[in-house]
Parts: sequence; C-alpha cells; structure tokens
Amino acid sequence: MKLFADRLFFIVNGFEVAEVESLDFSANKNLTPVDTMTRNKKSLGFRGGNLAVTCNVVLAVEADKAQINLALADPTADISIGVEMGGDSFLFTEVAQNEISGTGTVGNATKSLALLALDFTDENGRSRLADLGL
Repeated sequence: MKLFADRLFFIVNGFEVAEVESLDFSANKNLTPVDTMTRNKKSLGFRGGNLAVTCNVVLAVEADKAQINLALADPTADISIGVEMGGDSFLFTEVAQNEISGTGTVGNATKSLALLALDFTDENGRSRLADLGL
C-alpha cells in the first residue's frame, strides 16, 4: 500500500498558517522555441524569459479575528513563503501580495491572496524527474 500526501503546509517567514483551505502555485520559465531554418523543420532549442512565480492561497477567516494580509507588511520587509507537501518542500522568496479577494456564503467565509515571488527553489532537490536516464 502506498500513502500519498493529503495536505500541504503554508509557512510565512517561519510561521505556519493553519487556516489554509487551498493553495495553487506555479513557476514559469517563459521558454519560447528558437525557430530557425533547419532541414528537419524542428527548432534548435529554447530561449528563456524571466521567471514568473505565482502563489494563490485561500484562507478560512475566524469569526472575531482578521486573517493575514501581506499587503499590510512593511514594503521593505523580506517575505518568504515555504510550502511543504509530502516529501516536497518549496521556498518562494521576495514575495509581494498582488491581489486580495474574499468570498462569503452561508456558513463559510474565505479570504484569497494572489502572491507573486521573484524566485522559487525546490528545497529538496530530489525531484523524481531530475535523474531520468534512458
């Protein structure tokens, strides 16, 4: 029997946020193919753009307490976010809040933060796809 991760942990500057309902992140290298006139009609490789890192988190809101809002942080403060899920551990650095939104329905209220980061690191360095050989 295999066990799989059933949740993730969201850590802001070393403090775990327990109210996370969901989190989505992406790190996009913005690669584009280099199109040249080759005999086999295939691109020769890729041209890299700037790394684009996003993180969207949905948080439950307590009845009598405000939920975190990173836009209220000191604009010169260095904010880093860690995400742990199963054996994976990711670190987002130089994080800024890009957008905030909220949703309320009968019996449920959530706050959503859209975050941007300037850098992204796979802290484990043991990706299952890193050492594939044929």
